[in-house]
Amino acid sequence: MWHLLFAPKNWTKLGAFVGWAAILIVYNRYALAHELTPLEMLRMFLGVMQQPISGPLIFMLFYIFQPLIFFPSWLLTVSSGYLYGVLLGTLYTVVASNLSSAVAYMVGRYFYVEMPGSARTQGTLQYYVHQMQANSFATVLVMRFLFLPYDVVSYVGGFLRIRFWPFMLATFLGSIPGTVAFVLFGSSIVGDFRGEKMALNPWVLGMSASIFLVSLLLWLYFRKRMIG
Repeated sequence: MWHLLFAPKNWTKLGAFVGWAAILIVYNRYALAHELTPLEMLRMFLGVMQQPISGPLIFMLFYIFQPLIFFPSWLLTVSSGYLYGVLLGTLYTVVASNLSSAVAYMVGRYFYVEMPGSARTQGTLQYYVHQMQANSFATVLVMRFLFLPYDVVSYVGGFLRIRFWPFMLATFLGSIPGTVAFVLFGSSIVGDFRGEKMALNPWVLGMSASIFLVSLLLWLYFRKRMIG
């Protein structure tokens, strides 16, 4: 396997991967040195993202490219509800998260390295790999309903080179319940997100929990009907 990774035809990919890893290391070392958790970093940019016109654009651009630094996408989704309300927060997040998924998919696809049959995984992992390749739409759909790590699913989908448009359609449909649930949770936050005087609106929070449950029920239904 290693001789395939270091083959001359893969040197460009290897160089890109090393550069990407270096950026991640620098980013994480800086965050650790300054004690910047993802939540603290988000608080730093809240004022910028609240601007009338530039704010939503900055939010969506950050969301689109956050897979490159593995920033928690769920935290951005929650913040969209707090910043923009349910309707606009959902709209901005649906657009940005699908473009973000496409970015991660393309990155995963770029780093694809073909392995011989003997180097492929076996057992349970191979079963799910086969499912994504043979029935990509259904498999990605149930993964989105189950709230599996958003960017990881996108990277894996690209790396396995499953068909792009079924992947994107399944991502769009499967992410809607989760997006609405997290946006509702964000909109239920009352008070200063940057401070400590915060509370949760119980009614909106209850709606968020209900939609979260609906997503899990949809996962059970589609898993049984489409994958088995």
